[in-house]
Amino acid sequence: MRLVCVLLALSLSSVAFAQTDRSTITGTITDPSGAVMANAPVTVRNLATGVVSTGASSTTGNYTVSQLPVGDYELTVESSGFKRYIHSNFHLAAA
Repeated sequence: MRLVCVLLALSLSSVAFAQTDRSTITGTITDPSGAVMANAPVTVRNLATGVVSTGASSTTGNYTVSQLPVGDYELTVESSGFKRYIHSNFHLAAA
């Protein structure tokens, strides 16, 4: 089993609907060579409430986890043969 860190191009963005308190996380998951990783599970956990939202990367390595309440989060990506990637303690805000 290779212990290679999953590289993650993480883009945090807010969805701008009238009077909403929801945000969206989008990104692209790639391996160290830059190749996209399909079907990689993505887990997003609200640090204040412990609520977990999940998704997975598409065949092009892209993922979206939407309808997340404003708050502080931790994002985890795991894929067989790669080291777990954790992006911790980032804040999502409404637009």
